[in-house]
Amino acid sequence: MKKSGIIRLLTALLAFVMVFALPLPTFATGANHQHTKGVFVEMVVPTYTLYGYSIYRCAECGEAFLTDITEPLKCNAEIIVDSVTVKAGDTFDVEVFVRNNCGIATMGMTMTFANGLTLVDAKNGDVFSEMAFTIPKQLKDGGSITDSCRFAWAGSEDITEDGTILVLTFEADDSISEETLCDINVECEAYNDICDLLSINTISGTVKIIDYIPGDVNGDGIINMLDVLLLCQYYVDGCKYDPDGYAVVINENAGDVDGNGVINMLDVLLLCQYYVDGCKYDPNGYAVKLLPGKTNAGHRSAHYAGIEPTCTSDGRIEFWYCRDCDKYFSDADHNNEINYEDIVLDALGHDEVIDEAIAPTAYTDGLTEGIHCARCGAVLLEQQIIPALGNYCEGEHELRADIKTEPTCFEEGIADVYCENCDYFIENAPVEKLPHTFEVKTKGATFAEVAKTYKQCEVCGE
Repeated sequence: MKKSGIIRLLTALLAFVMVFALPLPTFATGANHQHTKGVFVEMVVPTYTLYGYSIYRCAECGEAFLTDITEPLKCNAEIIVDSVTVKAGDTFDVEVFVRNNCGIATMGMTMTFANGLTLVDAKNGDVFSEMAFTIPKQLKDGGSITDSCRFAWAGSEDITEDGTILVLTFEADDSISEETLCDINVECEAYNDICDLLSINTISGTVKIIDYIPGDVNGDGIINMLDVLLLCQYYVDGCKYDPDGYAVVINENAGDVDGNGVINMLDVLLLCQYYVDGCKYDPNGYAVKLLPGKTNAGHRSAHYAGIEPTCTSDGRIEFWYCRDCDKYFSDADHNNEINYEDIVLDALGHDEVIDEAIAPTAYTDGLTEGIHCARCGAVLLEQQIIPALGNYCEGEHELRADIKTEPTCFEEGIADVYCENCDYFIENAPVEKLPHTFEVKTKGATFAEVAKTYKQCEVCGE
Protein backbone atom coordinates (compact mmCIF):
# COMPACT_ATOMS: atom_id res chain seq x y z
CA MET A 1 0.00 0.00 0.00
CA LYS A 2 1.20 3.50 -0.79
CA LYS A 3 1.40 6.09 1.97
CA SER A 4 -1.29 8.73 2.06
CA GLY A 5 -0.37 12.34 1.42
CA ILE A 6 -0.65 13.15 5.10
CA ILE A 7 1.61 10.28 6.15
CA ARG A 8 4.18 11.35 3.56
CA LEU A 9 4.06 14.90 4.88
CA LEU A 10 4.51 13.80 8.48
CA THR A 11 7.39 11.53 7.47
CA ALA A 12 9.18 14.32 5.63
CA LEU A 13 8.73 16.79 8.47
CA LEU A 14 9.92 14.30 11.07
CA ALA A 15 12.99 13.55 8.98
CA PHE A 16 13.81 17.24 8.96
CA VAL A 17 13.64 17.60 12.69
CA MET A 18 15.56 14.41 13.48
CA VAL A 19 18.16 14.34 10.70
CA PHE A 20 18.80 17.97 9.85
CA ALA A 21 17.80 19.49 13.19
CA LEU A 22 15.88 22.16 11.33
CA PRO A 23 12.61 23.91 12.13
CA LEU A 24 9.52 22.55 10.43
CA PRO A 25 9.19 23.75 6.81
CA THR A 26 7.41 26.96 5.83
CA PHE A 27 6.47 28.38 2.44
CA ALA A 28 8.88 30.06 0.04
CA THR A 29 8.80 33.47 1.74
CA GLY A 30 10.92 33.62 4.89
CA ALA A 31 10.70 36.08 7.75
CA ASN A 32 13.02 38.63 6.11
CA HIS A 33 13.74 37.32 2.61
CA GLN A 34 12.62 35.11 -0.27
CA HIS A 35 13.90 31.56 0.21
CA THR A 36 16.16 30.17 -2.51
CA LYS A 37 16.60 26.48 -3.21
CA GLY A 38 19.56 24.87 -1.55
CA VAL A 39 19.77 21.21 -0.51
CA PHE A 40 16.89 19.09 -1.85
CA VAL A 41 15.27 17.02 0.89
CA GLU A 42 11.93 15.48 -0.18
CA MET A 43 9.39 15.41 -2.98
CA VAL A 44 5.77 14.38 -2.45
CA VAL A 45 3.85 13.49 -5.62
CA PRO A 46 0.27 14.73 -6.00
CA THR A 47 -2.65 12.33 -5.62
CA TYR A 48 -6.22 12.63 -6.89
CA THR A 49 -7.19 14.59 -3.76
CA LEU A 50 -3.96 16.14 -2.42
CA TYR A 51 -1.44 18.60 -3.81
CA GLY A 52 2.15 17.60 -4.50
CA TYR A 53 5.16 19.63 -3.39
CA SER A 54 8.93 19.62 -2.84
CA ILE A 55 10.90 20.50 0.29
CA TYR A 56 14.26 22.29 0.15
CA ARG A 57 16.61 23.95 2.59
CA CYS A 58 17.07 27.64 1.95
CA ALA A 59 20.56 28.35 0.57
CA GLU A 60 20.70 31.59 2.57
CA CYS A 61 19.20 30.82 5.99
CA GLY A 62 19.03 27.01 6.05
CA GLU A 63 15.31 26.99 6.89
CA ALA A 64 13.23 24.20 5.36
CA PHE A 65 10.48 25.40 3.01
CA LEU A 66 7.83 24.06 0.63
CA THR A 67 7.91 24.86 -3.08
CA ASP A 68 6.92 23.50 -6.52
CA ILE A 69 3.33 22.87 -5.36
CA THR A 70 1.40 20.97 -8.05
CA GLU A 71 -2.33 20.47 -8.62
CA PRO A 72 -4.02 17.19 -7.66
CA LEU A 73 -4.23 14.66 -10.48
CA LYS A 74 -7.28 14.41 -12.73
CA CYS A 75 -9.04 11.10 -13.24
CA ASN A 76 -10.72 10.77 -16.65
CA ALA A 77 -11.80 7.17 -16.21
CA GLU A 78 -15.11 6.05 -17.72
CA ILE A 79 -17.32 3.07 -16.94
CA ILE A 80 -19.32 2.25 -20.07
CA VAL A 81 -22.24 -0.12 -20.52
CA ASP A 82 -22.31 -1.54 -24.03
CA SER A 83 -25.40 -1.11 -26.20
CA VAL A 84 -26.87 -4.07 -28.06
CA THR A 85 -29.74 -4.92 -30.37
CA VAL A 86 -31.79 -8.05 -29.72
CA LYS A 87 -35.10 -9.63 -30.56
CA ALA A 88 -37.89 -9.92 -28.00
CA GLY A 89 -37.48 -13.20 -26.14
CA ASP A 90 -33.69 -13.38 -26.68
CA THR A 91 -31.12 -14.19 -24.01
CA PHE A 92 -28.09 -11.98 -24.56
CA ASP A 93 -24.91 -10.60 -22.98
CA VAL A 94 -24.05 -6.98 -22.23
CA GLU A 95 -20.45 -6.02 -21.45
CA VAL A 96 -19.43 -3.31 -19.02
CA PHE A 97 -15.94 -1.96 -19.54
CA VAL A 98 -13.53 0.66 -18.22
CA ARG A 99 -11.71 3.20 -20.37
CA ASN A 100 -8.94 5.69 -19.43
CA ASN A 101 -8.42 3.75 -16.20
CA CYS A 102 -6.48 5.90 -13.72
CA GLY A 103 -6.01 3.12 -11.17
CA ILE A 104 -8.83 1.40 -9.26
CA ALA A 105 -8.26 -0.72 -6.14
CA THR A 106 -11.86 -1.22 -5.05
CA MET A 107 -15.20 -0.31 -6.57
CA GLY A 108 -18.92 -0.62 -6.01
CA MET A 109 -21.41 -0.47 -8.90
CA THR A 110 -25.16 0.05 -8.92
CA MET A 111 -27.05 -1.15 -12.01
CA THR A 112 -30.66 -0.25 -12.84
CA PHE A 113 -32.45 -1.55 -15.92
CA ALA A 114 -35.76 -1.03 -17.65
CA ASN A 115 -38.92 -3.08 -17.36
CA GLY A 116 -38.86 -6.05 -19.69
CA LEU A 117 -35.23 -6.91 -18.96
CA THR A 118 -34.40 -9.69 -16.49
CA LEU A 119 -30.85 -10.19 -15.24
CA VAL A 120 -30.12 -13.92 -15.00
CA ASP A 121 -26.33 -14.09 -14.63
CA ALA A 122 -23.19 -11.99 -14.14
CA LYS A 123 -19.52 -12.85 -14.58
CA ASN A 124 -16.39 -10.96 -13.62
CA GLY A 125 -14.40 -9.47 -16.50
CA ASP A 126 -10.73 -9.96 -17.26
CA VAL A 127 -9.61 -6.55 -16.01
CA PHE A 128 -10.75 -7.05 -12.39
CA SER A 129 -10.10 -10.80 -12.32
CA GLU A 130 -7.59 -10.47 -9.46
CA MET A 131 -10.07 -8.65 -7.21
CA ALA A 132 -12.54 -10.33 -4.89
CA PHE A 133 -15.84 -10.16 -6.80
CA THR A 134 -19.23 -10.18 -5.05
CA ILE A 135 -22.50 -10.60 -6.98
CA PRO A 136 -26.09 -10.36 -5.69
CA LYS A 137 -27.12 -13.43 -3.73
CA GLN A 138 -30.15 -13.93 -5.98
CA LEU A 139 -27.81 -14.60 -8.92
CA LYS A 140 -25.48 -16.69 -6.79
CA ASP A 141 -28.43 -18.91 -5.85
CA GLY A 142 -29.53 -19.28 -9.49
CA GLY A 143 -32.31 -16.70 -9.33
CA SER A 144 -32.92 -13.52 -11.32
CA ILE A 145 -33.33 -9.76 -10.82
CA THR A 146 -35.82 -7.48 -12.58
CA ASP A 147 -35.04 -3.91 -11.55
CA SER A 148 -31.71 -3.04 -9.91
CA CYS A 149 -28.74 -4.59 -8.12
CA ARG A 150 -25.20 -3.96 -6.96
CA PHE A 151 -21.78 -5.49 -7.61
CA ALA A 152 -18.57 -5.05 -5.64
CA TRP A 153 -14.86 -5.55 -6.33
CA ALA A 154 -12.34 -5.45 -3.48
CA GLY A 155 -8.58 -5.35 -3.87
CA SER A 156 -5.50 -3.83 -2.26
CA GLU A 157 -3.55 -2.51 -5.26
CA ASP A 158 -4.50 -0.34 -8.21
CA ILE A 159 -5.61 -1.99 -11.44
CA THR A 160 -4.80 0.31 -14.37
CA GLU A 161 -5.74 -1.77 -17.44
CA ASP A 162 -8.65 -0.91 -19.73
CA GLY A 163 -11.14 -3.53 -20.84
CA THR A 164 -14.12 -5.60 -19.76
CA ILE A 165 -14.93 -5.59 -16.03
CA LEU A 166 -18.35 -7.28 -16.07
CA VAL A 167 -20.49 -9.43 -18.39
CA LEU A 168 -24.24 -9.33 -17.70
CA THR A 169 -26.66 -11.90 -19.10
CA PHE A 170 -30.23 -10.67 -19.66
CA GLU A 171 -33.47 -12.06 -20.97
CA ALA A 172 -35.70 -9.77 -23.04
CA ASP A 173 -39.41 -10.28 -22.39
CA ASP A 174 -41.46 -11.67 -25.28
CA SER A 175 -43.95 -8.83 -24.91
CA ILE A 176 -41.53 -5.97 -25.65
CA SER A 177 -42.55 -4.25 -28.84
CA GLU A 178 -40.25 -3.52 -31.76
CA GLU A 179 -38.10 -0.36 -31.64
CA THR A 180 -38.35 -0.18 -27.84
CA LEU A 181 -35.23 1.21 -26.16
CA CYS A 182 -34.48 -0.34 -22.76
CA ASP A 183 -31.87 1.59 -20.74
CA ILE A 184 -29.24 -0.01 -18.50
CA ASN A 185 -27.93 2.67 -16.15
CA VAL A 186 -24.83 2.51 -14.00
CA GLU A 187 -23.42 4.42 -11.01
CA CYS A 188 -19.99 3.81 -9.46
CA GLU A 189 -18.12 4.44 -6.23
CA ALA A 190 -14.41 3.75 -6.70
CA TYR A 191 -11.21 4.26 -4.69
CA ASN A 192 -7.53 3.86 -5.47
CA ASP A 193 -5.01 2.17 -3.18
CA ILE A 194 -4.31 5.33 -1.17
CA CYS A 195 -8.02 5.74 -0.45
CA ASP A 196 -8.71 8.62 -2.87
CA LEU A 197 -12.34 8.73 -3.99
CA LEU A 198 -12.13 8.72 -7.78
CA SER A 199 -14.32 10.82 -10.03
CA ILE A 200 -15.47 8.40 -12.73
CA ASN A 201 -17.75 9.28 -15.61
CA THR A 202 -20.40 6.69 -16.39
CA ILE A 203 -22.09 6.06 -19.74
CA SER A 204 -25.24 3.98 -19.67
CA GLY A 205 -26.20 1.41 -22.28
CA THR A 206 -29.31 0.78 -24.32
CA VAL A 207 -30.94 -2.45 -25.43
CA LYS A 208 -32.77 -1.87 -28.69
CA ILE A 209 -35.54 -4.34 -29.54
CA ILE A 210 -35.76 -5.22 -33.24
CA ASP A 211 -37.62 -7.89 -35.20
CA TYR A 212 -34.67 -9.04 -37.27
CA ILE A 213 -31.08 -10.20 -36.86
CA PRO A 214 -28.47 -7.76 -38.24
CA GLY A 215 -26.79 -9.51 -41.17
CA ASP A 216 -29.65 -12.00 -41.70
CA VAL A 217 -30.78 -10.26 -44.87
CA ASN A 218 -33.10 -13.06 -46.06
CA GLY A 219 -34.78 -13.44 -42.65
CA ASP A 220 -34.28 -17.20 -42.26
CA GLY A 221 -33.00 -16.82 -38.68
CA ILE A 222 -29.31 -17.57 -39.36
CA ILE A 223 -26.32 -15.75 -40.82
CA ASN A 224 -24.39 -17.64 -43.49
CA MET A 225 -22.71 -17.15 -46.87
CA LEU A 226 -26.09 -16.95 -48.57
CA ASP A 227 -26.65 -13.64 -46.75
CA VAL A 228 -23.25 -12.42 -47.97
CA LEU A 229 -24.08 -13.41 -51.55
CA LEU A 230 -27.56 -11.82 -51.49
CA LEU A 231 -26.20 -8.57 -50.02
CA CYS A 232 -23.49 -8.46 -52.71
CA GLN A 233 -26.08 -9.04 -55.48
CA TYR A 234 -28.36 -6.37 -53.98
CA TYR A 235 -25.45 -3.91 -54.13
CA VAL A 236 -24.72 -4.80 -57.78
CA ASP A 237 -28.41 -4.16 -58.58
CA GLY A 238 -28.00 -0.59 -57.30
CA CYS A 239 -29.20 -1.30 -53.75
CA LYS A 240 -32.77 -1.79 -54.93
CA TYR A 241 -35.01 -4.54 -56.21
CA ASP A 242 -34.33 -4.98 -59.94
CA PRO A 243 -36.50 -7.60 -61.71
CA ASP A 244 -34.12 -7.48 -64.69
CA GLY A 245 -31.08 -8.02 -62.45
CA TYR A 246 -30.65 -10.52 -59.63
CA ALA A 247 -34.16 -9.66 -58.40
CA VAL A 248 -33.03 -9.83 -54.78
CA VAL A 249 -35.37 -8.87 -51.97
CA ILE A 250 -33.66 -8.28 -48.62
CA ASN A 251 -34.35 -6.66 -45.27
CA GLU A 252 -32.48 -3.39 -45.77
CA ASN A 253 -32.13 -2.73 -42.04
CA ALA A 254 -30.52 -6.16 -41.63
CA GLY A 255 -28.14 -5.38 -44.51
CA ASP A 256 -27.00 -2.02 -43.12
CA VAL A 257 -24.67 -3.78 -40.68
CA ASP A 258 -22.52 -0.73 -39.89
CA GLY A 259 -25.62 1.31 -38.99
CA ASN A 260 -24.71 4.35 -41.05
CA GLY A 261 -27.98 4.55 -42.98
CA VAL A 262 -26.72 3.31 -46.36
CA ILE A 263 -25.89 -0.06 -47.87
CA ASN A 264 -22.52 -0.25 -49.62
CA MET A 265 -19.55 -2.56 -50.08
CA LEU A 266 -18.38 -1.87 -46.52
CA ASP A 267 -21.50 -3.71 -45.30
CA VAL A 268 -20.63 -6.64 -47.59
CA LEU A 269 -17.06 -6.71 -46.25
CA LEU A 270 -18.12 -6.54 -42.59
CA LEU A 271 -20.70 -9.29 -43.05
CA CYS A 272 -18.12 -11.51 -44.74
CA GLN A 273 -15.59 -10.90 -41.94
CA TYR A 274 -18.27 -11.64 -39.32
CA TYR A 275 -18.98 -14.96 -41.06
CA VAL A 276 -15.25 -15.82 -41.11
CA ASP A 277 -15.10 -15.10 -37.35
CA GLY A 278 -17.72 -17.80 -36.77
CA CYS A 279 -20.76 -15.50 -36.87
CA LYS A 280 -19.82 -13.99 -33.51
CA TYR A 281 -17.77 -11.11 -32.18
CA ASP A 282 -14.15 -12.25 -31.91
CA PRO A 283 -11.72 -9.68 -30.43
CA ASN A 284 -8.84 -11.80 -31.71
CA GLY A 285 -10.29 -11.96 -35.23
CA TYR A 286 -11.78 -9.14 -37.27
CA ALA A 287 -13.64 -7.91 -34.16
CA VAL A 288 -16.80 -7.07 -36.12
CA LYS A 289 -19.99 -6.12 -34.32
CA LEU A 290 -23.06 -6.09 -36.55
CA LEU A 291 -25.25 -3.07 -35.84
CA PRO A 292 -28.94 -2.54 -36.54
CA GLY A 293 -29.57 -0.50 -39.63
CA LYS A 294 -31.14 2.92 -39.59
CA THR A 295 -32.05 3.13 -43.25
CA ASN A 296 -35.58 4.08 -42.26
CA ALA A 297 -34.92 5.48 -38.82
CA GLY A 298 -33.27 8.46 -37.20
CA HIS A 299 -30.84 8.60 -34.33
CA ARG A 300 -31.44 6.26 -31.38
CA SER A 301 -29.84 8.24 -28.63
CA ALA A 302 -29.59 8.27 -24.86
CA HIS A 303 -29.95 11.52 -22.95
CA TYR A 304 -27.42 12.54 -20.28
CA ALA A 305 -28.20 15.35 -17.86
CA GLY A 306 -25.60 18.00 -17.17
CA ILE A 307 -23.40 17.74 -14.08
CA GLU A 308 -21.78 20.76 -12.44
CA PRO A 309 -18.01 20.44 -11.98
CA THR A 310 -16.55 20.47 -8.47
CA CYS A 311 -13.10 21.37 -7.22
CA THR A 312 -11.71 17.93 -8.04
CA SER A 313 -14.26 16.34 -10.40
CA ASP A 314 -15.00 17.19 -14.00
CA GLY A 315 -18.58 18.02 -14.88
CA ARG A 316 -20.36 17.75 -18.21
CA ILE A 317 -22.90 19.60 -20.30
CA GLU A 318 -26.25 18.10 -21.16
CA PHE A 319 -25.86 15.91 -24.25
CA TRP A 320 -27.36 13.13 -26.35
CA TYR A 321 -25.30 10.16 -27.52
CA CYS A 322 -26.32 7.98 -30.48
CA ARG A 323 -24.76 4.55 -30.09
CA ASP A 324 -25.79 3.49 -33.57
CA CYS A 325 -23.50 6.04 -35.20
CA ASP A 326 -21.26 6.79 -32.20
CA LYS A 327 -21.96 10.54 -32.32
CA TYR A 328 -22.62 13.17 -29.66
CA PHE A 329 -25.17 15.99 -29.91
CA SER A 330 -25.94 19.01 -27.75
CA ASP A 331 -29.65 19.05 -28.64
CA ALA A 332 -32.50 16.54 -28.58
CA ASP A 333 -33.18 17.04 -32.31
CA HIS A 334 -29.60 15.95 -33.15
CA ASN A 335 -28.91 19.06 -35.21
CA ASN A 336 -25.73 20.14 -33.42
CA GLU A 337 -23.06 17.45 -33.46
CA ILE A 338 -20.23 17.94 -30.95
CA ASN A 339 -17.00 16.19 -30.02
CA TYR A 340 -16.64 14.25 -26.80
CA GLU A 341 -14.08 16.82 -25.63
CA ASP A 342 -16.80 19.50 -25.86
CA ILE A 343 -18.91 17.62 -23.30
CA VAL A 344 -16.45 17.73 -20.43
CA LEU A 345 -16.41 20.71 -18.08
CA ASP A 346 -13.01 20.88 -16.39
CA ALA A 347 -12.84 20.65 -12.62
CA LEU A 348 -12.83 24.09 -11.00
CA GLY A 349 -9.69 23.54 -8.97
CA HIS A 350 -9.46 24.47 -5.32
CA ASP A 351 -9.89 28.06 -4.13
CA GLU A 352 -6.79 28.11 -1.97
CA VAL A 353 -6.69 29.96 1.32
CA ILE A 354 -3.48 30.14 3.35
CA ASP A 355 -3.85 29.13 7.00
CA GLU A 356 -1.33 31.35 8.71
CA ALA A 357 1.45 29.90 10.81
CA ILE A 358 1.41 30.32 14.60
CA ALA A 359 4.78 30.75 16.26
CA PRO A 360 5.52 28.50 19.24
CA THR A 361 6.36 29.94 22.62
CA ALA A 362 8.37 28.43 25.42
CA TYR A 363 5.36 26.51 26.71
CA THR A 364 2.76 26.51 23.93
CA ASP A 365 2.89 24.67 20.60
CA GLY A 366 2.75 26.49 17.27
CA LEU A 367 1.52 25.52 13.79
CA THR A 368 3.07 25.55 10.32
CA GLU A 369 1.32 27.29 7.47
CA GLY A 370 -1.35 25.24 5.72
CA ILE A 371 -3.81 25.44 2.83
CA HIS A 372 -7.54 24.79 2.70
CA CYS A 373 -10.15 25.30 0.00
CA ALA A 374 -12.62 28.11 0.55
CA ARG A 375 -15.07 26.44 -1.87
CA CYS A 376 -15.30 22.86 -0.63
CA GLY A 377 -13.47 23.04 2.70
CA ALA A 378 -10.93 20.35 1.80
CA VAL A 379 -7.63 20.52 3.69
CA LEU A 380 -5.00 20.64 0.97
CA LEU A 381 -1.95 21.03 3.17
CA GLU A 382 -2.48 20.14 6.79
CA GLN A 383 -1.01 22.40 9.44
CA GLN A 384 1.59 20.58 11.51
CA ILE A 385 2.30 21.12 15.20
CA ILE A 386 5.54 22.90 16.03
CA PRO A 387 6.65 21.82 19.51
CA ALA A 388 7.00 24.47 22.20
CA LEU A 389 10.45 26.02 22.36
CA GLY A 390 11.11 24.93 25.95
CA ASN A 391 13.01 28.08 27.05
CA TYR A 392 13.55 27.05 30.69
CA CYS A 393 16.02 28.50 33.17
CA GLU A 394 19.16 26.44 33.60
CA GLY A 395 18.85 26.67 37.37
CA GLU A 396 15.96 27.41 39.71
CA HIS A 397 13.17 29.69 38.50
CA GLU A 398 12.94 33.08 40.15
CA LEU A 399 9.19 32.98 40.61
CA ARG A 400 6.81 35.84 41.19
CA ALA A 401 3.08 35.71 41.70
CA ASP A 402 0.33 38.17 40.86
CA ILE A 403 -2.42 37.45 43.38
CA LYS A 404 -5.82 37.55 41.77
CA THR A 405 -7.84 36.19 44.72
CA GLU A 406 -6.48 36.36 48.29
CA PRO A 407 -6.45 33.05 50.19
CA THR A 408 -8.22 32.69 53.54
CA CYS A 409 -8.00 30.22 56.35
CA PHE A 410 -10.84 28.25 54.69
CA GLU A 411 -10.35 28.75 50.90
CA GLU A 412 -7.42 28.70 48.49
CA GLY A 413 -6.52 31.81 46.56
CA ILE A 414 -5.69 32.24 42.86
CA ALA A 415 -2.54 33.72 41.32
CA ASP A 416 -0.67 33.95 38.00
CA VAL A 417 2.84 32.60 38.56
CA TYR A 418 5.78 33.53 36.33
CA CYS A 419 9.56 33.46 36.25
CA GLU A 420 11.43 36.73 35.94
CA ASN A 421 14.23 35.08 33.95
CA CYS A 422 12.33 33.01 31.33
CA ASP A 423 8.90 32.52 29.82
CA TYR A 424 7.73 30.06 32.47
CA PHE A 425 4.12 30.93 33.27
CA ILE A 426 1.21 29.27 35.05
CA GLU A 427 -2.17 30.94 34.84
CA ASN A 428 -4.63 30.71 37.74
CA ALA A 429 -2.32 28.70 39.95
CA PRO A 430 -3.79 27.78 43.35
CA VAL A 431 -2.51 29.60 46.42
CA GLU A 432 -2.51 27.58 49.65
CA LYS A 433 -4.96 28.39 52.42
CA LEU A 434 -3.63 30.60 55.21
CA PRO A 435 -2.84 28.82 58.46
CA HIS A 436 -4.76 29.84 61.57
CA THR A 437 -2.77 32.18 63.83
CA PHE A 438 -4.12 31.62 67.32
CA GLU A 439 -3.76 34.02 70.30
CA VAL A 440 -4.57 32.93 73.90
CA LYS A 441 -7.15 35.22 75.44
CA THR A 442 -8.80 35.37 78.89
CA LYS A 443 -12.41 36.01 79.64
CA GLY A 444 -12.94 37.55 83.07
CA ALA A 445 -15.23 36.13 85.77
CA THR A 446 -18.80 37.34 86.18
CA PHE A 447 -21.48 36.68 88.76
CA ALA A 448 -22.69 33.83 86.54
CA GLU A 449 -19.37 32.42 85.18
CA VAL A 450 -15.91 31.81 86.41
CA ALA A 451 -12.91 33.26 84.50
CA LYS A 452 -11.57 31.14 81.56
CA THR A 453 -8.95 31.22 78.81
CA TYR A 454 -9.49 30.41 75.05
CA LYS A 455 -7.76 30.55 71.59
CA GLN A 456 -8.84 32.84 68.72
CA CYS A 457 -7.38 33.14 65.17
CA GLU A 458 -6.05 36.62 64.55
CA VAL A 459 -6.66 36.21 60.74
CA CYS A 460 -10.23 34.99 60.50
CA GLY A 461 -11.50 35.56 64.02
CA GLU A 462 -12.55 31.96 64.53
